[in-house]
Amino acid sequence: MPIELCRRIDDASLRAWPALEQLVDDGGWVLRFAGGYTKRANSVTAVEPPPDLRDAVERCERHYAERGAPAVFRLLSFAQPPGLDPLLADRGYEKIDESLVMSRLLPDELTRDADLVRDAPLDPWLDLFETFSAGKPARRPVHRGMLEAIHGPRLLAITPGEGPPAGCGLGVVDRELFGLFDLVVAPSQRRKGHGRYLTRGMLAWARAQGAQRAYLQVIAANAPARLLYEQLGFAETYRYWYRRAQGIARP
Repeated sequence: MPIELCRRIDDASLRAWPALEQLVDDGGWVLRFAGGYTKRANSVTAVEPPPDLRDAVERCERHYAERGAPAVFRLLSFAQPPGLDPLLADRGYEKIDESLVMSRLLPDELTRDADLVRDAPLDPWLDLFETFSAGKPARRPVHRGMLEAIHGPRLLAITPGEGPPAGCGLGVVDRELFGLFDLVVAPSQRRKGHGRYLTRGMLAWARAQGAQRAYLQVIAANAPARLLYEQLGFAETYRYWYRRAQGIARP
């Protein structure tokens, strides 16, 4: 995939999943903090090479230590400072959660699936998400604050029907791009096609909003989810992985 497309998708993904606090380091690295809720919102995205690589890493470590958190770096397959990954490995950072970013175009005929989902109010959607994903209610204030901070068209999708919803997901439109996040199906309803219907309905909603390409993120080791998304027309666009400090670095 063209690097420019990868950059546009990655920038949109950060805006679609906003942290509660964000800093831009002198070298252009983006540091994000959200009380530890998800690595995406609590990590450093490092793209451009800084004047001094070790000094930049140590500055990041101090920022996270000041907040009582371990430093986490998100490394992109298409752009990262030369030497950063081996430097972090030498400093004892563990490599975790290699993920694929998959994307696909959104043709007009997708709009026929618009009735497969409906938009839900925030708190009922959070109730469903916490139930389906076994989420911790103590994290709700942070999760709620992040969802409220999203700019642009936002879809809190649930599957409609006569009974209780079987699945839910978050979708965010950013210019021509549509990001899908937090896709989850009730444990008792899995492997029955609900994830497919949920995704198709969300794509239809996005096309009606004017989006031209959709993207999502999936753990590379999650073979069933990858297969589902490939069957729905998604293909790998780029990858990223995390390097996480062992314990909390002290300034």
